[in-house]
Amino acid sequence: MGSVAEGALSSKSRVVLDLHALWPYVASLCLLLLVLSGYLSYIASERLGIRVLDPLLGIVASVAVIAVHEFLHAAVAVAAGSVSVKFGVSRVGPFPVAYVSVRGGIPIKAYKWVTLAPLLVLTPALVLLAFLTAGLSRAVSSALLFAAVLNIAGSSGDLVIFLLTADCPPETLVEDKGTVVEVLAPKEWRPRLLPVLAWFSTCTAFLVVTAAFSLCLAAIAGGEASLGPVTLARVIIEYEKNRGFTFGCEVSPGTALLAAILSAAVIATKRPKPVYQYFAGRLEKVLLRLGE
Repeated sequence: MGSVAEGALSSKSRVVLDLHALWPYVASLCLLLLVLSGYLSYIASERLGIRVLDPLLGIVASVAVIAVHEFLHAAVAVAAGSVSVKFGVSRVGPFPVAYVSVRGGIPIKAYKWVTLAPLLVLTPALVLLAFLTAGLSRAVSSALLFAAVLNIAGSSGDLVIFLLTADCPPETLVEDKGTVVEVLAPKEWRPRLLPVLAWFSTCTAFLVVTAAFSLCLAAIAGGEASLGPVTLARVIIEYEKNRGFTFGCEVSPGTALLAAILSAAVIATKRPKPVYQYFAGRLEKVLLRLGE
């Protein structure tokens, strides 16, 4: 029996997925999820007649959803055969994160449920509760929708790990150490979606930088920035004596088109890695300086 176990281990390799190195992917996916879920939350709020989020309830909802999110990870991990779990707080890139560390290898099929449990279970529950409580308390309903958005955006790290391990063979074992995931898989296995996430991160970086640059140009130009016949962004700043300053901004589809062209040019070289790492490195340094 011992020789069989040793032979099985020798035919596998340990692939380390470190979120400290993958944080640009996490941040890009988090931004996308935040925009999409925020828009859907806005539509739901309009239907429920909700206009304002109570700050205190928002803070309570944030703390509660983080705790329940991590508890669901731990509960499913224990059910999947984990020896023990440990809760903690760390930093991924410049962002603080809560995590659950589990001891003992978990089969990849069960581990996928560990990663997706908070997104698939907690999000629908929060949305359902928001609609059920709308008639009783709009403030509570608003806080529940906010918690749902936070839970979806906060699942970005889980989704990155899920995508990278999606094509693992059935015999793969996973040990989740919180911000570092060790995958014990056959030697020939490598995360096939890693380049796709790199390209996605590059596109997101270009979109954010292009949008910010376009808005700055529009503000300097006094209202609108354009590239030939293509409008990039509009900024409206008005002052009325009784109402004070009114500010509004709009990023046009032309900005997304310009970002897509720049991204395509970089991806065509098949070397997107330095681009997103450059933007990510600059952003991390700025945020760390602000935190000092």
